[in-house]
Amino acid sequence: KRDWSSDVCSSDLDNPYTMADLESTLATVSGDAAFAADFFARYIRGHEVVDYARLLDRAGFTLRRRSPGEGFAGDFRIQDVQGRARITSAVPFESPAYAAGLDRDDFIVSIGGTTVRTASEVDRTIRATRPGQTLQLVFERRGQSVMSSLTVGEDPHVEIVPSENAGKTMSED
Repeated sequence: KRDWSSDVCSSDLDNPYTMADLESTLATVSGDAAFAADFFARYIRGHEVVDYARLLDRAGFTLRRRSPGEGFAGDFRIQDVQGRARITSAVPFESPAYAAGLDRDDFIVSIGGTTVRTASEVDRTIRATRPGQTLQLVFERRGQSVMSSLTVGEDPHVEIVPSENAGKTMSED
C-alpha cells in the first residue's frame, strides 16, 4: 500500500503558483515564449475570449457541433412513467422548453399534433424538427391540460475530435 501523502511536501503547499509561473509553464510546454506572453496578455489579464477552435486545430483537433441541424429543447430528463412521458428534472432557464412553459413533473401529451407516450418519442420528435420551427405542445400540469408552443433550437453541444476524423489533414503545426 502506497502512502500518497508523503509525495507532497509542505513547501509545495506554502508556495502557490503565480501568474508568472503559469505563463512560464505555458512557454515551456508550447516551446514559444512569445505565444505564452501574448496568450496571457490577451486572454488571462485581458478581456478577449480564446478561440479554442483555432488553438485545437493547431494541435490536430477539430471543435465542432455535436449534432448540427438537429432539434433541441434543453438539457433535462424525461422518463416513462405509467405509459406517459414525464419531465423528471429541472428545465433549464432560457432553454426552448422553459420558454414553452415546461417544468419538472409535467407530462408531455402531444408535440406537433402527435400524441406521445414515451421519452424516446418526445426526444425523436424534437431531434427530427429543424431548429427555428415551432411545434404545438400539449402538456399536463397537476391534472390540468396546458397548450403551448415550442420553438425548437439547435443542439448547442460541441465535441472535440481528431482532425482526421473530421475529414481534415494534419497541418505542420
